[in-house]
Amino acid sequence: MDPETAAPAQGQVGPLESVTVIDEYTVEFKHKDPYAPFLQNLSGAYLSIICPTAVEEWGKDYGQHPVGTGPFILENWVPGSHILLVKNPDWVNIYPWSEHDGPVLIDELEIRTIKDEQTLLAAMETNEVHVAIPPRTEVSRLAKDDRFQIITDDNSATIGYLEINIKNPPMDELAVRKAVGYAINRKEIITASYYDLAKEATVPLPTGLQGYSDEIGQTYGFTHDPGKAKELLADAGFQDSDGDGIVERDGKPFEVLYLTWEDPIARKIAEVVQAQMKAVGIKVNIETYDWATLVNKQPEAKWHFEYMSWGWQDPVVISMMFKDYKDMGIYDIEEELPELFEVVYKIGVTPHPEQRVKYIHQALEMELENAIFVPLMSPYYVSCISSKVEGFKFGPFGRWSYVDCSFKTQK
Repeated sequence: MDPETAAPAQGQVGPLESVTVIDEYTVEFKHKDPYAPFLQNLSGAYLSIICPTAVEEWGKDYGQHPVGTGPFILENWVPGSHILLVKNPDWVNIYPWSEHDGPVLIDELEIRTIKDEQTLLAAMETNEVHVAIPPRTEVSRLAKDDRFQIITDDNSATIGYLEINIKNPPMDELAVRKAVGYAINRKEIITASYYDLAKEATVPLPTGLQGYSDEIGQTYGFTHDPGKAKELLADAGFQDSDGDGIVERDGKPFEVLYLTWEDPIARKIAEVVQAQMKAVGIKVNIETYDWATLVNKQPEAKWHFEYMSWGWQDPVVISMMFKDYKDMGIYDIEEELPELFEVVYKIGVTPHPEQRVKYIHQALEMELENAIFVPLMSPYYVSCISSKVEGFKFGPFGRWSYVDCSFKTQK
């Protein structure tokens, strides 16, 4: 990889040493070490093959003039407004989830940018927009309206979880961290923040990925049990001696700092967690920042826990949660749990599926046993489709597929 290009996706190729063209249709990639996510990453948009002719023509502006091998051709792009795609007449379907051989049935596809929720709803209700991600607050109402179809997919590649700062007392005590885990009511959080459009996750891995295991979650993780949370806190020396509802130890109330970022869902999760912690005697103070500020605040180690969400289509997402993974994660606990990091590393370099799952399960068990994370949910993919449209499908991990789309014939 040429470092001068500063390609944002270069980390996805792994420890790549060389690329050799064997013949017109064969390319050899040589890695210094095995890199398990490589084939998965090659199938994604980040590492898709680009057109050298178009790169030569557009240079640094190629990103606004992409040329690919997909079912559509870029016709027009107005940043902040819309992208207009037209049918690629030469495209042949290779997607196993679609029935139509190609080319696509529709002549044009216009993708609009509509930031305001009420404007989006108005466009949907006037049939100006045919496919959209609806506000979750409106899904229940739209599902009862014959003008729309609500389509969901729970094969999620995203995980939301609480991250506990084991460097900051009293979170450096395992019993206290476990008390936090047992105080959490996932169902209540999902209802309040995602309007029930998410799946409970019992391990810190997206529910749609290889290696996800509710059995591990039930064995090593947490169920909602406030009584057990209070018992663990009492065993750790915390008591509510003054009757104000907040437990104390050595004369100090159990008061913690919860970091979150400026996002409606993250904020709602913080408020529900705050109430659930108060129910077992822990006072939670919430501080909200923009994402960049939150990232800078995190290494200060003054916080106690925070809500995090990561999404990727390969179990290497476990590595992304930690600071040492290509500067992506911000959670730095390698010194405290070196054994865990050894296992997490093996997930990335073990290509054999069965052996890789063993390492995934081992990492999940260690994360839950050490109570560094409290897994919460994997959000559903949700789309609202006009009833005038038929053939819309989800591809892998919630990707929209228009290959079989057409407008229903009036009868």
